[in-house]
Amino acid sequence: MKLGLHRQKNALLWSKLVDALSGKPLLTSETRLIEPLKSMNWKTIIKEATRILKREEGWRGYIYDDIDGQRLERGQLVRGTPTVGYGFTLLLNDPVPKELYEMFPRWGDLGLALHAKKIIDYDLQRFVVHLPHLNEARMAVLICMIYQLGASGVLGFTDMLKAVINEDWDKVADEMLDSKWAREDSPARAERMMEIMRKGKL
Repeated sequence: MKLGLHRQKNALLWSKLVDALSGKPLLTSETRLIEPLKSMNWKTIIKEATRILKREEGWRGYIYDDIDGQRLERGQLVRGTPTVGYGFTLLLNDPVPKELYEMFPRWGDLGLALHAKKIIDYDLQRFVVHLPHLNEARMAVLICMIYQLGASGVLGFTDMLKAVINEDWDKVADEMLDSKWAREDSPARAERMMEIMRKGKL
């Protein structure tokens, strides 16, 4: 596809990046928390998840193709998904809570925090049976896994999720490592995530 031409939403990518880089104020929205999260400090969870993701994803201050990591120029053919910053597509001017805008003044950090917040608002609803068993550190790991693998990908870790319900953290860690994700895709990253999940602290 041609960046900015194939679909209307892609035509907005460049303007969104310009808005983000110029520090254009973002809209605010109310925080939506599902029941198991209401007793937890979601701001702390987002801060920790953002800190982990910054380390794991690395920063690129330009738009690139997520297939090969090559920098994209306007009108260039895109094989994968136009991506920027800490590995996210350009959705930086979506509505975000005012608190996030105050907590993360840099546009890249804010975009990463926004993605973590959207995972909390939407994706974690698919893990509602598991959430009461997770402390804030383990919740941050789950968010980071969803960020990388998608909710459907993490739901494929069936034995790991069963172990979460049983609060058998050694088993959880072992099941994380017994995966293609850990063996081939991101072994060092998986090892770090596994340790946090096993110990329950960052």
